[in-house]
Amino acid sequence: MNAVQTFWTSPGLPVDQIQGGWLDARFHFMGWALSASLLRQHFPALVLHTDKTGRHILADLLELPYCEVHLTQEGLGDLYSKEWWVLRKISSYAHPDVPFLHVDGDAFLWNGLPAHLHEKPVIVQNDQSGFPCYEIAVQLLSKAGIPLPHFFNGQTGRYKAVNMGITGGVNNAFFKAYVDEVALFFNQYLSNPIPGMTHYGYLNTLIEESFFRHYAEYCQQPVAELIPVKQDGGYGALANCMDESFGMTHLIGTNKKDIYYCKQVEFQLKRRFPKTFQKVVRLIEKTWNKTTAFTFPDNDIFTESNLMVRQTDPEVTVEMKNWRSLETRYRHAGKNELSAIIRFEYEKHALFRNLLSQSEELRQRQQEGHARLNRNLRLSPDTILIVNERIPVMHFSYPGKTSTYYLATVYDFGFGYHHIGHRPLDDLSIFIMVSFRNPITIAALIKLLTDRTHKSVAPDQREKLLHKLDLKIKELLFLGLLEFLIETEALSTRNKTIEAVGV
Repeated sequence: MNAVQTFWTSPGLPVDQIQGGWLDARFHFMGWALSASLLRQHFPALVLHTDKTGRHILADLLELPYCEVHLTQEGLGDLYSKEWWVLRKISSYAHPDVPFLHVDGDAFLWNGLPAHLHEKPVIVQNDQSGFPCYEIAVQLLSKAGIPLPHFFNGQTGRYKAVNMGITGGVNNAFFKAYVDEVALFFNQYLSNPIPGMTHYGYLNTLIEESFFRHYAEYCQQPVAELIPVKQDGGYGALANCMDESFGMTHLIGTNKKDIYYCKQVEFQLKRRFPKTFQKVVRLIEKTWNKTTAFTFPDNDIFTESNLMVRQTDPEVTVEMKNWRSLETRYRHAGKNELSAIIRFEYEKHALFRNLLSQSEELRQRQQEGHARLNRNLRLSPDTILIVNERIPVMHFSYPGKTSTYYLATVYDFGFGYHHIGHRPLDDLSIFIMVSFRNPITIAALIKLLTDRTHKSVAPDQREKLLHKLDLKIKELLFLGLLEFLIETEALSTRNKTIEAVGV
């Protein structure tokens, strides 16, 4: 079975602006480099379908390990406008004449495809039937007078679908027939602009994911899933590059714009394929235009505040010049929720602005922390950790909620720009950080957690809890909220730590 990927570009677009839905071009190409490099480790051949620009970037400049490069995407932009981006990818399914697995450039198969799937006729990532986006897309088509294809057999609502982050199998004839069905539907109904249509995203997902699933059912073709567990709509659990329990990571939708996930991709590429990582860095250094680089914004920082304000005072806009007076005004008027969100958004912005003055120090500290994490990614029970008090954590009570929320700062200061965001911390994260307030071994932390959950966690769930604990520790180390104790300090505190908790 060969691995297949599809990459296309918009004509004339500079390299540093080819983002592919990612936060920026650097992470886009790091994602491609990580995805392709992993595939080449586990498949006999890696095939790329692309255009001339894609060949130049991925094969010539980055030297990614493609065994074959086919220019099947060259000129397809004349047939499929940019609104119908998914049709570019679907077209690649018709080319292989041998068993294949098509893998998106934002999907990472850590250990290849499990052996039990290699001979399956049709393989997909996972089921995602019933997502509301499909019903919305069908309504958009219906409003434009466009019917669903015949293979839906008149079904309405609760449309079946699968995620196509990976797809393939040994039944090449089925995929060729599916591509023909999609092309027929496009030529009949979609090749001309749809009057009044402004949002094509859901239509693309309907064609790729729901058309495929219903066509397979129409053909009585069984579909095997790599991941048997249905994911949440945001696919946050599957976006975590520190978690290999699903066998793959897939940064779907807006997760590619989340600095937390982007930095994880960078971390994994650097640790697994350092030479390829340097090639991506050199590409960006040569092509990066700092005048178009993303920087932390000084405008529109009161996004949520203004959404709330417009409900009662549509003529009012919260801005830097008036936030304090408005916060006071709403607080005195008893509108405490609105007052709280205005103050929170200002304080978040002020915290981020303060970080910019420390950008070089934070960047250096982050590099050192990631290097230590790379050396110790398989954590030993005897590992001693401690909370890093220098990395800020925000806490606030969100309007309308009773629980306190905690947010970790996530940042990246590279190539002359600034990416700053935040990552919510759950109860387990807070428990770990409180426990590590003083130096403590991981074994001691496990004992604390198991003692506390002895009655509330069933024995068959304890292993899952310990896996989650291990993952959370790695995430906190990645964020810099925990850090490894320097060896000399660790040696002097090891016995005292163990004695203190009775391990």
